[in-house]
Amino acid sequence: MNVSEAIELLKNAELNQLHVKDDKNAVLGFINLGILEIHKRFRLLGGEALVTLRSGKKEYVLDGEDIDVAIDLDGHDILDIEDIIEEADGEEQLTHLMDSKEGIQVSQYNRIKVDSPEEGKSLLVTYRAAPSFLVHEKQQIPLPPQFIEALFHYVGYRGHGAISGELNKENNSHYQRFDRSCHNIKSNGLYNANSLSSDKFTMRGFV
Repeated sequence: MNVSEAIELLKNAELNQLHVKDDKNAVLGFINLGILEIHKRFRLLGGEALVTLRSGKKEYVLDGEDIDVAIDLDGHDILDIEDIIEEADGEEQLTHLMDSKEGIQVSQYNRIKVDSPEEGKSLLVTYRAAPSFLVHEKQQIPLPPQFIEALFHYVGYRGHGAISGELNKENNSHYQRFDRSCHNIKSNGLYNANSLSSDKFTMRGFV
C-alpha cells in the first residue's frame, strides 16, 4: 500500500468526519507519526555499524559522517543502540551496553564511548531503527500488512486530537483502539521479535 492509497482509505474511515481529511500534508504527517510510534513499540527495522577504534579517540557516532564508523543509513533513522559486539582472542564476545566494567558505554542514542580504545580494534554495533519520514504519495507504507489497522487507528487519534486539541491517550477511543491492535498483534503471534536477529553478526566476517 502506498501513501496515496492509505490517504484515500483514511478519508472514508477514521477521518471521514473531519475536514483535515482533505489536507494531504497533514494526513501524511499523521501517517509518519504513526509509523514512528509502531517502530518504537516493535523491532521491525534494525541495522549494523562497524566501528574501527582509534587510539585517543573515545567517542564514535553512528551518523554516517564519522569516518571510523561504517554504516548505511539510507532510508532509516536510528532509534537506539541495542548491542555492542567485540572480538576477543578471535572469538565473538558480547559486551552489554551498560556494563561499565567493559569500558564501553552508550552515551547517546547514536553514540558510543570507549574509555580505552585499542588502535585498529573492531566493534560491531547493532541498532534499532525507524524508516525516514515519507515525503510523497507514491512511496510505500514501510509496514507489514498486519500493522496497517494499528496505523490507521493512530492516524485517527492524531486527526481527532488535532481538531479538538485534546491528545489525552487514556480518554481517546482511537488511541485505545491503536493500543489494543498492537496488543493483538503480539498476543496472536503476528510479530516475531527475533525475526531481524539472524544476520546480526554477518558484517565484515564476524561469523
